[in-house]
Amino acid sequence: MNPYAHRGMKITVDEVMASPPIAEPYKLLDASLLSDGAAAVILATEAWAGEHSIRHGTRPSVVLTGTGVATDTARLADRTLSAAGLAHFAGKRLAAEQAYAMAGIVEPFSEVDVAEVYDSFSGAELQAYEDLGLCEQGHGGLAATDGRFDHGGRLPVNTSGGLLGRGGAMGATGLAQTVEIVLQLRGEAGPRQVEGASRGLTDTHGGVGSNCVVNIFERREEI
Repeated sequence: MNPYAHRGMKITVDEVMASPPIAEPYKLLDASLLSDGAAAVILATEAWAGEHSIRHGTRPSVVLTGTGVATDTARLADRTLSAAGLAHFAGKRLAAEQAYAMAGIVEPFSEVDVAEVYDSFSGAELQAYEDLGLCEQGHGGLAATDGRFDHGGRLPVNTSGGLLGRGGAMGATGLAQTVEIVLQLRGEAGPRQVEGASRGLTDTHGGVGSNCVVNIFERREEI
């Protein structure tokens, strides 16, 4: 439903499983698209926006209320020594904790209305659910299949299509996620709009989760 997506598509589980293997257990359709693209975001104080933006005061403001940045070892083998273990992003957990604390979030699944998570591969999205505290550890797959993260679910994830559909433009992905969340919080996302969305989350990482960033945005009718 995203007109700016690299490739809008409807695919079945059978089609994914029948696609060529890349690296066990991933198949071709488990991997994000290699895309060209760009995204831009303007950050401003309330005073600057009031002076320079012709739309200021005519639509809800979107405020950055929390941010977190953390790193992990670049070598995957070293993560076996981490409490999070090899199958998790310790950096993402730390970044989320920082962002939630800054934004005053205690229960992210019930306090966030829409999220854009980094799904470079289908499994990375499941890992993100767990490491962002959106479900219990080890329950990412079950959470995905029960519909809670679908459009129309309790916490819609990747309404933009994510990297798997919108595309994975190197360097632009995190800002593209922000653009989608801003549209959602302003009520300007068209057919993919999440009704009543007032708080959104973006989650992106570089490399193999070695650099992780989590941001929290909120809609303010007046600031």
